Amino acid sequence: MKIIYLFDGTILSRESGSAVHVRSMVSAFKERGHQITVFDTFSGRIIPNNEVLNEDYNYKAKHFVIFIFLFWMTQKEARFYPNASTYLLQIERIVNYWFSAIVLKRLLARDKVDFIYEREEIYGNVGTIMKKELGIPFVLEINTPLISAIKWYHLRAFTNIVDKREKKMLQFADYIVVASEGLRTYLIQDRGIKAQKIEVTLNGVDFKLFNEIEREETELLRCKYHLQDSLVIGFVGCLWEPILDFDTLFKAFAMLKSINKERSIKFLIIGTAKGREKIQNMIDRLSLSKEVIFTDYVKHCNIPEYLALIDISVVSYYRNLANISVASMKVIEYMAAKKAIVASNVPDLDKILHNGVSAILVEPGDVIGLRDAMDILVKDKNLREQLGNKAHIKSREFTWVNNVKKIEKIFNL
Repeated sequence: MKIIYLFDGTILSRESGSAVHVRSMVSAFKERGHQITVFDTFSGRIIPNNEVLNEDYNYKAKHFVIFIFLFWMTQKEARFYPNASTYLLQIERIVNYWFSAIVLKRLLARDKVDFIYEREEIYGNVGTIMKKELGIPFVLEINTPLISAIKWYHLRAFTNIVDKREKKMLQFADYIVVASEGLRTYLIQDRGIKAQKIEVTLNGVDFKLFNEIEREETELLRCKYHLQDSLVIGFVGCLWEPILDFDTLFKAFAMLKSINKERSIKFLIIGTAKGREKIQNMIDRLSLSKEVIFTDYVKHCNIPEYLALIDISVVSYYRNLANISVASMKVIEYMAAKKAIVASNVPDLDKILHNGVSAILVEPGDVIGLRDAMDILVKDKNLREQLGNKAHIKSREFTWVNNVKKIEKIFNL
């Protein structure tokens, strides 16, 4: 099938799972034999597949001259207008999406496609316009409720615009692909979407990466971070995500250290620079600066070598609206890497991880429970291996190609 894949290309300039998700889905569509064209709704242009799939691709956003001038002005006068540049970027994004819709409409008038696949973004409406004006079948992918994203990025002034656009997208989409069962429930109960219109495709994993781990590279990393004689607890992911409860996590780790004084236990954080300062301050207050190690930015293709350093993988979430979409890539990659997992018992995670079988699940905010779960695994190597093996078997269900197959079923392929 001929597919046009729409997304905000600025995703490719960030250090996040979103970029990995886009690359993985494009790759899976190609692997299934589809002809896919990738269209950047921010810059209004086609991005060649080889550039999208290249993790080293240097994405450069195209800005209108007027916005370049205004950005310069707001930066220059930032002390008087501290939030001006943030709001200006949102206005530019809205204008760019409108411009991209004009460009794409002309493109699709010349070159027909079988359906549009759009990754939902704040203010995004390009797929909606194409469906409304050209009648092309429209599949919308949603990973997080946009109202949550507005709160995360402190953009409350744009709440009404975002709410109206999301309602339109949901109305015009022929099918909606969501990243979790919790998000499906949210759309049915809070947005009034019919259940038969929604398909759940959890995040996936590329098993090729985990089958080609460079053991020598892992040993070099172990020496680099001085982990040769230590048991390692680890976290992989973006440090700034508001749904992550690092406060509970590091309080529990501090308590774990206090009851295991004779054993060397380190905490390895494999994450982005953004958000590090806040976590560093938290660690310093708990006197853990010598026990917690931050890596530099790690390319996604190198994550398996770093995961191989870890004995116990952890992730701690708050229980709030955002937790309807926490069947995250990091957890599935922990599973693929055969890691013993300690995770929050929140919607969706409790469906892919089974407490006591493939992981230990702890109630959100339970510091003592989290400490005890980590302590059990610190002291029981056999249990760590058992949980890791069970998790790995379950992870085989979650591949990007399987996600594309679900989308194909929508069109009876």
